[in-house]
Amino acid sequence: MKIALLSSTDYRDAPLSGKNVHQFLLEKALKQQNIDIHTYYYRWNIRQKVKILLCHPHYKFLDRPTRKLIRINDIINFFDRIGLEEYHIVHAQDVIPIYAVKHPRIILTLHGYYFREILRDYGENTLSRLVKKIEEESVKKAAHIIAVDKGRKKYLMEVYGYPEKNITVIPNAVDIDKFSPVSEEEKIFLRKKLRLPLNTFIVLIPARYSREKGLEYAIEAAKKLGKNIHFIFIGIGPLKKELINLAQDLPSVSIKGPIPHNKIDKWYKASDIILIPSIKYEGIEEATSLSMLEGMACGKIVVCTDVGGMREVIKDGVNGILIPQKDPEAIGNIILNVYRHYGRFKSIGLEARKYVLKYHSYLDQAKKIVEIYKKVLRGDR
Repeated sequence: MKIALLSSTDYRDAPLSGKNVHQFLLEKALKQQNIDIHTYYYRWNIRQKVKILLCHPHYKFLDRPTRKLIRINDIINFFDRIGLEEYHIVHAQDVIPIYAVKHPRIILTLHGYYFREILRDYGENTLSRLVKKIEEESVKKAAHIIAVDKGRKKYLMEVYGYPEKNITVIPNAVDIDKFSPVSEEEKIFLRKKLRLPLNTFIVLIPARYSREKGLEYAIEAAKKLGKNIHFIFIGIGPLKKELINLAQDLPSVSIKGPIPHNKIDKWYKASDIILIPSIKYEGIEEATSLSMLEGMACGKIVVCTDVGGMREVIKDGVNGILIPQKDPEAIGNIILNVYRHYGRFKSIGLEARKYVLKYHSYLDQAKKIVEIYKKVLRGDR
């Protein structure tokens, strides 16, 4: 079986993206199963940027929608030049490559609501109209679609009328060996290594600094908690300056930049709680949060808002804790309760680890994907 993996992003360029982590783990798992794979990833690197500047010398002075439009057209041109006839299956991680290529057996993994996200960020214009066309035509071309949660499955069926029988829900997965529990002694050792406070209760919030992550509500919660509870934000995104301003008078809050994914497990292991305060923002909800799963794999107490794919995973009080969205008081109350009665909540971390081992191992995920390859090859779609 010869498989072509396609994506409009490359995990070497954006290692913090959940989609790119998925690409890396899928590639790794398929190789372990001796599947013959070849990757075609568009790279937004210096070479590509120079090329676009040569073609569009005024690129950096253009507005954001126009720059995005130029990049999407460049991605389309990149995939348009690739011949894929020799492959049994073409598996794309987003809709743009599918729009540009031709093949009778295309599988799409749908990680997000691409058109809705573009419309939200850039408004109704030439860019959003192009993206709508790309998404609509790409969904039609797919022989089978893997949705990362039930919300994406519903979106495919309701918006595009895609047949339910050709959709398989396979949630995100993690490397359960890399993201694993540590002892209290190892936790302290990691804190020393990372130069983190040793005698405080650490709440880790690993997330993109964007509106749908609900990070401002976590900062509001931090204002009402004591200095013994330290909030550490890790990420990258357009709201970083705003978050720094919100937290400027809070010594118990640290706003950090991105951490490479091959090093971020140490931060999970050095923490006490993993907080995912995402919100439903302009009709879009988070999928099965990778940060949530990585925290659960480390045996941590994970606190999530009751939105999107997270409520499909978390059984409140059993393998994690669910709280209402946009509620700083709920965030503060549960963190304070866990801080004061930490021993009572340890079983939640143990159950979280068990759950991820059973349902979210990246190797098991890849096996399910290989079964879909075989199904499409048989013509079952």
